[in-house]
Amino acid sequence: MKAAREMAWRLFADEFSASTIELEPQGEKMPGYVLSPLGARINRVFVVGVITDIENISTKDEPLWRA
Repeated sequence: MKAAREMAWRLFADEFSASTIELEPQGEKMPGYVLSPLGARINRVFVVGVITDIENISTKDEPLWRA
């Protein structure tokens, strides 16, 4: 039986950066988790933001963009 996909949490970047506790997987195919400062056990994050600056860090022929 296939396990259901867990919901992706919406976090502020500062809250995600402040998450320092890592919970190791308990089984062979079990996911790892991060514990947020508010106590949420998270293994998927929904990221939303605004790109304010872009820069080509490679060549014009083979661009590699940093945002």
